[in-house]
Formats: sequence, C-alpha cells, structure tokens
Amino acid sequence: MKIIAVEEHVLDADLGKASMPAALAQAPYLPDWGKTVQDGYNLDRSRPQIEQNALINPKGFDMGEGRLKEMDLAGIDMQVLSYGGFPQFALKEQSAALNRAANDRLAEAVAKHPDRFAGFATLPWGQPQEAVKELKRAVNELGLKGALLNGRPSEHFIDHSDYEPLLAAFHELNVPLYLHPGVPVQAVQQAYYGGFSPEI
Repeated sequence: MKIIAVEEHVLDADLGKASMPAALAQAPYLPDWGKTVQDGYNLDRSRPQIEQNALINPKGFDMGEGRLKEMDLAGIDMQVLSYGGFPQFALKEQSAALNRAANDRLAEAVAKHPDRFAGFATLPWGQPQEAVKELKRAVNELGLKGALLNGRPSEHFIDHSDYEPLLAAFHELNVPLYLHPGVPVQAVQQAYYGGFSPEI
C-alpha cells in the first residue's frame, strides 16, 4: 500500500515576511505556538507527535534531502506539499507576484523528486480574479494538484460571491481545494478562547 501524506506544510521566506505583520496583528499568540508542548522531545517515534518548536521552521524550509530522509524513516512514500503560514495576509499589491514566485519554487522542488512530492498551490486570495489566473497557471503549467487555503481567504469567507469564479475554476480544472483551519476573526477568538492560556 502506498502511503501519501497530505498535511505536509512547507514555508516560503518571502511569503512569510510579507504576511506575518498582519497575521501577528490578528493573532499575537502565534510566536508562542507549541512552546508548552513536550511531545516533540519524546524519543518514542512509534506514534505521531508534534515537532519541537525550534525545529518547525527550519524543517519547513526543507523541500529536499532532509525531508526525504524523514519520510523514509516514517514510511511515507509521497507528500503533497503545501505552504503553511497565512499567505493570504500579504498586502494585495504584493500578493499575486509573491504567490507566483512561491508556486514556481514549489514546482521546482516537486520536479526534482516527482515520485516523492506533489504540491498544492498558494493563491492571492485577496484578489479573486488573480487567484483564478494563478490557479489555472499552477495546475496547467506547473503541474500542481490543487490549492490550499489556511483559514478565511480575506475579510470575506470562501462562500462570498467574490469567490464564485474561483470555485468554478476548481470545478472546471477538477482539482481539490484543501480547506485548512486558520486564524479566526477576533470576535470568534474572544468568544471561544478568551480566558485560556495563549497556547490554547
């Protein structure tokens, strides 16, 4: 049986720099994520566990030999790579170019190991028409398998009418949209998590 893992995030330095100020403004707890979790220090690797906080980012930038070695140790045949973080928070005027460049880098990594890697595109969600163009380019020209969205795409949710052409493009291309949890709006954060520790 072939084991294909789809919850496999990578990082892009340019997207991270462009999106982190807005992400931190909406979720100031992000730098402390995982700091109270001891799971990654457990030498028992017979079960899944969260990675050590200090290793998450360095490993996230690895789309090569280090990742392949860890896949071999875990018995994973293929990973569908996708960008973590919150690329949709990048400024609109930068977003289309940043996402194109990131998708180019992802496609390069996949092309080096096509039997081990596939990829989900990142899109300029705050510009739905640009997102349509980039999805079509990413699938038709770069060979990526769909796209991933970390949380809400912009100030609107994905069911807003602005996104109808983009959702139609996913349907037309017959590729998946992977919806990943992301940063909730402030009112939801307060209602659901107010009074808990920053880690929660």
